[in-house]
Amino acid sequence: MKKPHDKVSLLPVFVILVVSLLVFFVPWRIWSDLFSGLVPAKAKRTTLNESARVWVSTRSGLYYCPESSFSGKITPGLYMAQGEALQKGYRPAEAQPCRERVAEGQEGR
Repeated sequence: MKKPHDKVSLLPVFVILVVSLLVFFVPWRIWSDLFSGLVPAKAKRTTLNESARVWVSTRSGLYYCPESSFSGKITPGLYMAQGEALQKGYRPAEAQPCRERVAEGQEGR
């Protein structure tokens, strides 16, 4: 009489076979669509606009981009170029410096 532990289970072999078939024979486009959320999309190139006129809040140490609703309203404060504000140790209020879009083909000019 055979003991139960003498039986060989084919389940691990079957699982490995199915997984390998999925990996090798599913079209790459389907895999890229499934995992596209994990890879950041290509963003439009932006450059730091050092000459942008920003509003610096001297009390908080933050600066606001011109399109911000707080620009020019928080006191005490003053206007200066973004490059100068960064050199003096001020930080962007929205955690992102003011940027300008660079048109394709215009890079490095």
